[in-house]
Amino acid sequence: YLEREMFPWALKQHRSLFDLRDHCTEQRGIVIPTGREYFKFAVHIIRAVRQVFNSSLPIEVHYIGRGDLDPEHLQLLSKLGVRTVDITEIFDNSILELKGWDIKPFAMLASRFREVLMMDADTVFMQPPEAFFADDGYRETGALFFHDRTLFPTDQHKQDWIASMLTKPLSKAVLASRYY
Repeated sequence: YLEREMFPWALKQHRSLFDLRDHCTEQRGIVIPTGREYFKFAVHIIRAVRQVFNSSLPIEVHYIGRGDLDPEHLQLLSKLGVRTVDITEIFDNSILELKGWDIKPFAMLASRFREVLMMDADTVFMQPPEAFFADDGYRETGALFFHDRTLFPTDQHKQDWIASMLTKPLSKAVLASRYY
């Protein structure tokens, strides 16, 4: 009952939140959330992973409903050996109202990977993606965040919201982080 009340968006296909993790059939993989606007970048990163770095890590592209990617896009991704996931078939988007960047944490939850390498579609790899899983910081903490451009750095509302979600007291690593 409590789970249904707190996470109604998660129970569209699942009886329980634990069911989400039961579908993790592979240890590691790449998840790229994208839509029509960034599709060409997603194809670029997929081809780089396969043809430049010769990586065999499985790749999933997650999108938000039928209007987010065209049928031709889905067909091309299939030819590239990429699994596509319509996030609205897994989570109840009438509750979540996902758009744009909102998809990222839900794509990680919906992926079939125990360890997820979440990549923006416009990411450019400079080394094989497997290198991230071997990083000392990742092995020590189980997470690795990398620098992206800072958007809306003066938005105090977002900074307050992030601070409200973090366990107190804040660690030295969090306080020193550009993300925070």
